[in-house]
Amino acid sequence: MPPKTPKAVTCEGSLDVTRYGGVLNARGLVGVRGAGPAFDGLYYVKKVTHKIKRGEYKQDFYADPKRVGIDGEHGEPMSADGTSRVAA
Repeated sequence: MPPKTPKAVTCEGSLDVTRYGGVLNARGLVGVRGAGPAFDGLYYVKKVTHKIKRGEYKQDFYADPKRVGIDGEHGEPMSADGTSRVAA
């Protein structure tokens, strides 16, 4: 079995929940835009830390690119719930 290689791309960041419009959840998907064609796309959120202060709600997060979850038969990208993300 070949040795595991480290992931080349990860995503770390912080967001203002009010401006984002919702709470980011671990074990979910988040879309990334503006990072360039090679890095834009869906990322799997692995860890979220909530920072709550009076009048402020922020989250720090860590995510990996969503490169897994390919339907072996057709090679279609799959969503977290196992359904196809490809538009008809």
